[in-house]
Amino acid sequence: MQGQQLLPDLDDIRSVSASVAKAVAIEARDAGLGRLLEDDRFEGLIGKAQWKPHYAAFRPGNGA
Repeated sequence: MQGQQLLPDLDDIRSVSASVAKAVAIEARDAGLGRLLEDDRFEGLIGKAQWKPHYAAFRPGNGA
């Protein structure tokens, strides 16, 4: 087990998080707790709900 990571690489964190969210949503639905949607519909809903960082360009002030 040496050399294996417990957590995904940061480059993959968004897709891994979406996969986990989809699995949780499907399990909740199958347990009678979630929305009654087809599996593929969850991907679109999760994608819309997932935060997408967007930062304004930094412009340094005049220091006053």
